Amino acid sequence: MTRAVLAEVLDALDAALCHTPYAVCGLAAMAVWGFGGRAPSHISVVCPTHSAAAIRSWAAAAGMVLYPDRPDTIGLATASDGVVRRVRIKFLSDGFDALRAVHPSGVYDGAMGRAVATRRTRVLALPSLLDLMARGYVRAAEAEAGGNGAAACDRRAIAQDMFWVLFRLIDGGFVEEGAMPLAEADVPSVVDGWTKSWNLILLMMFLSSFSSAAIAAITFGAVHGHMVLNKPVPFNFLHGSKLVSVNPLGADIPFPCQGLYDYVEQVTPVTAGETTLVNFTGGAQHGGGSCQFGVTYDWPPPAEKSKWKTIYTIIGGCPVNANAGGTGNVPSLGPQPQYAQRQDSAHCGNDYGNDCVRQFNIPVPKELKNGNATFAWTWFSNIGFSEMYMNCAPISISGGTEDSTFFDGLPAMFLANIDGECLTKSDGIINIPNPGKIGRVIEPPTYGVQGTCENPPAPSFEEGDANGTAPEVPQGSAQSSTQGSVSNPVSVGLTFVTTPTTKAVATQSASASSDLTLSSSLPTSSTYLSSTHSTSTTASEEALATETEAADFC
Repeated sequence: MTRAVLAEVLDALDAALCHTPYAVCGLAAMAVWGFGGRAPSHISVVCPTHSAAAIRSWAAAAGMVLYPDRPDTIGLATASDGVVRRVRIKFLSDGFDALRAVHPSGVYDGAMGRAVATRRTRVLALPSLLDLMARGYVRAAEAEAGGNGAAACDRRAIAQDMFWVLFRLIDGGFVEEGAMPLAEADVPSVVDGWTKSWNLILLMMFLSSFSSAAIAAITFGAVHGHMVLNKPVPFNFLHGSKLVSVNPLGADIPFPCQGLYDYVEQVTPVTAGETTLVNFTGGAQHGGGSCQFGVTYDWPPPAEKSKWKTIYTIIGGCPVNANAGGTGNVPSLGPQPQYAQRQDSAHCGNDYGNDCVRQFNIPVPKELKNGNATFAWTWFSNIGFSEMYMNCAPISISGGTEDSTFFDGLPAMFLANIDGECLTKSDGIINIPNPGKIGRVIEPPTYGVQGTCENPPAPSFEEGDANGTAPEVPQGSAQSSTQGSVSNPVSVGLTFVTTPTTKAVATQSASASSDLTLSSSLPTSSTYLSSTHSTSTTASEEALATETEAADFC
């Protein structure tokens, strides 16, 4: 199953099962997080036992194939080729609620630095994948000890999959949603396995021998990618009931302001008629994109979008140039203690550098009303599926006017990719509709990515930054790579994960493997690849085959 087909299946699966608790697991989940050693032949999901009837009901309503003699399997026909893909379901009588699932930005392609699936699909985060692997490893080891010779192959395959997931967890360059910090509570099966399997103890000891820093990163390191504001200082930046997230808005991260404004770190003074500095922290910039900056005077921050008014819009190049770092992401400097262990990258110290995180002097209209307000930054990334990021910061405006006439006449901020709003397409620079009179076009918008959103004409702004814009620095210049404002950067020091990658040797056909031969950054072996399947199977074979994959630990 190629990445494109996998993306299609996951999207259709979520459309059918979004009303029930579920999470993609097994080899398909590994493929989502970038594994390319083998192509999954089917999709595996975990669900709580009590949802078994609901799963089949929703599947039937969506036109999926039900098998009376196999209640744990449903068939899903892909629109692109008509092939029925198998979805295997493991019903958990307990433990499902302890698993962590996220909405990734898509099927992660480490070579291209982008995603090709919707972000609606629920996929197990890497710590929960590791825990299910440990559970399967112990079962295989016990079966092997009981004389089941075939279980030895399963155990070795699962061990290598655990190896890959552990490396993915401690890879400071991988900052997608699935790379959550790993804590003891996330891996009860690993902890329980210490008392049940000597082989698991040896495996973990072997892995820990690579680097004490690696184990520290697994156990204690919080890996936070994407981007957040650091100036103005947002609500809940370092303290509060919950810290502001680097992830896009969604069911658990609501509009407005992620639902977080209970802790004020700092109220930033802003003078009308002057500029205010906007800067960012984060290790995954997704090729920049388009940003808006706005304010509201309502408190608490209102859910009514008309209350959020735009004061400045940037089309493209925010907060990095499109091909920053060669993939759209500036290399991460690792978790930063001063930013609550969020990832960060080299900073430009200006608004025009390349291969670094830019900062912007945003002009504040002189006619704005004085008083306390909430400043908002929204971001629609260039690389990745339909997403919208939003951070909010408390500000105090002075030097302006005493009435809201000017503010009331400003355009509302653009919203998309959240409930009730239009949807953009993936991979491209959004041309923000009704962007206001003040702003900049740093990089031109991409044709055809507006999706169901308004497709406006090219913007024509009256002016750029109040302080002017310095000349463009040539790509790869010394200035773009040496200027930085990250204080005391902390390197994760994991030299073994920066080794140049090689493509995995697959036994499947070239046509089937073209999308899924990314290196796992780990050695591969014939045993590890022995369960690779061709994607040329017929519809009936795909729907009715009963073979198992060693890595299908869930």
